[in-house]
Amino acid sequence: MQAAALLATGLAAGLLAGTASCTAVQGGLLVGLTDRRPSGPEPDRPAAARMVIGGFLLGRFAAHTALGALLGWLGAAVQPPPAVRAALLVAAGAAVVVFAEVLAQQGRFPGVLDEGEDLAVRLAEYVADRLAAEGDSPV
Repeated sequence: MQAAALLATGLAAGLLAGTASCTAVQGGLLVGLTDRRPSGPEPDRPAAARMVIGGFLLGRFAAHTALGALLGWLGAAVQPPPAVRAALLVAAGAAVVVFAEVLAQQGRFPGVLDEGEDLAVRLAEYVADRLAAEGDSPV
């Protein structure tokens, strides 16, 4: 049951995040493509818009399929040992924390950090508090 719930929440989160980011990034492209004013007699605009959107989505699907196949082929050909994969995961996590710190310093998280508060310090305090609450404190 726990695995099914985890799968369902993961799918829901992916659908929500994917829909929002796709709309934000590609919505403007589709509006720009479908809002063209052709010269001459007024064509059937809904049918023309469906054709443009259909072509856009088919092209996107083909590109994602081709890139996914290429990356899958590369991933099957290059299989780093577990220690290298672990190092890459740690590096990726550190990069996310660094990017969050940069965004925090730019004031992109209003209400999350107080004026002059450091994200890394706040994160370390949070982790220490959580570990202490669970009785697994490393200190």
